[in-house]
Amino acid sequence: MRSTRVPRTCLTLFTSLLLAVTFAQSALADKVIAFGEVNGDYETLTELLKASGVVGDDLAWSGGSTHLVSLGNIVGDGAGSSQALDLMMRLGEEAAAAGGSVRVVLGMNEIAVIAVGAGAHHDYLTSQPAMIKIDDTVYVHAGLSTATAELGADQVNQKLSVELGQIAASLSAPDDDALAAKLEEMEVLGANGPLRYRGTGECYQMIEAAKVKKALAALGAKRVVVSHKAYPDYKVISRVDGRVLVANTGMGSSAEGARASAVIADGGQISVMYVGENQMAQPTPEPRRVGPRPGNLTDDDLEEILSNGEVIDIVPVGSGVTEPDRLTLTMDGIQIQAILHKEDTKPKNKREINLSDRYQYNVAAYKVDRMLNLDMMPVTVLRDVNGKEGSVMFWVDGMISETQRKKQEVSGSSWCSRGDQYRLMDAFDILTFNEDRTYENIQYEKSLMLVRLIDMSRTFRINNARPPFYKKTKLAFAAEFADVLRSLDQEEVRAAIGYLMADKNQVRSLMKRRDNMLKDWEKTQK
Repeated sequence: MRSTRVPRTCLTLFTSLLLAVTFAQSALADKVIAFGEVNGDYETLTELLKASGVVGDDLAWSGGSTHLVSLGNIVGDGAGSSQALDLMMRLGEEAAAAGGSVRVVLGMNEIAVIAVGAGAHHDYLTSQPAMIKIDDTVYVHAGLSTATAELGADQVNQKLSVELGQIAASLSAPDDDALAAKLEEMEVLGANGPLRYRGTGECYQMIEAAKVKKALAALGAKRVVVSHKAYPDYKVISRVDGRVLVANTGMGSSAEGARASAVIADGGQISVMYVGENQMAQPTPEPRRVGPRPGNLTDDDLEEILSNGEVIDIVPVGSGVTEPDRLTLTMDGIQIQAILHKEDTKPKNKREINLSDRYQYNVAAYKVDRMLNLDMMPVTVLRDVNGKEGSVMFWVDGMISETQRKKQEVSGSSWCSRGDQYRLMDAFDILTFNEDRTYENIQYEKSLMLVRLIDMSRTFRINNARPPFYKKTKLAFAAEFADVLRSLDQEEVRAAIGYLMADKNQVRSLMKRRDNMLKDWEKTQK
């Protein structure tokens, strides 16, 4: 049988497609076992299936009425892609006879197999869905956009068949650019479809929460399980208060720490099985990680390194009126970089406070960001460097400024809307009274164009109104952010940042601005 290893140019040939996508859903599932991203690693797949109890040592179905779901990319660069599909096809027949089922939710690797010709694997995959809903859980490969969810599972799977047909009909003379343009117009195979939409697992939770809730409500579900992104510690991750489970633990890769795992839904309860571990686990709440960093460090880990790591190099940045330095720090064999700000105008009265430029406010803004669960500011700490205190902010590699984005005409990511991110930035700047938001201190991580906020040294004025730049800005954030704003307690805020302020009225003004923001926002909801 022809190898089913996926070609690296996944979607350049759609020549002959047999298009019949069917969808089956159990009325009430005894147990659902979902796993993602095998990528042709047949040996790991069989290890996982044995550990989960759905097959015995002879690889025959022993799962009874269990429903087994692959979350896409069961095929890939691994040499065992054909074997993996053969196994899933056989187990599907055996499971059906026992009252269970085996389904392969399509990922883009499966679409590539469909694209390159006919045969048993092609026919099998064209019968598989892009979305499955079993009981109160939805299973897709990449993510769940609101538009996709409003179609419903049946419509999504029917449209997949239609879209594959449209692509095949347009490729009598293959053209990569034409194909790419065609894909972007589509609801299922397009960037916002369930095979490619990355926002669910990768964009800001404060933005995605409203979208996920709306999508799940449209589908009559409590949660969605996806597998597109692997987190660096290779755990099943929970996002948006457990409404999103990211089940990719890198099982098809050779990365250190990658392992086989499955998300198990049984009797309304969710648990995680890691192959080789004796006890079931719970999904791990997504740790805060603003910006790429070595290994699986969390932001709490970075705080420790920034605060106590050895400074092994100091280099002037060469830009900025406050003359910051770039630091290189090391601890326990881990090396990171940071920016040191030392400017402090040391205000003595209210007038000077409202004109001040202070490194302490970088730290205060970071702490407020964490209290709001925004996750837009890199880790920032107070630190004495060579006898002089300053703020030390983690240096996020690979960023471009808004100035550079405009110059390079980078449009951004369709998954992480720049407009949505700007609305959160505006709210944060109004709350902290940031009157120095410039194109240079709006930075983006290039991969998803996530906005990162730096240089908050001219903030926390004693002023209950908005900064001049934001006087007419319409507050259009989601209800989830309004709830977080309401939850801010003045004494808790004072305990978190009061020691960084020059005057106690700065915290009081922040809380007044919060109240005014909520009043303005509530007017827009009527």
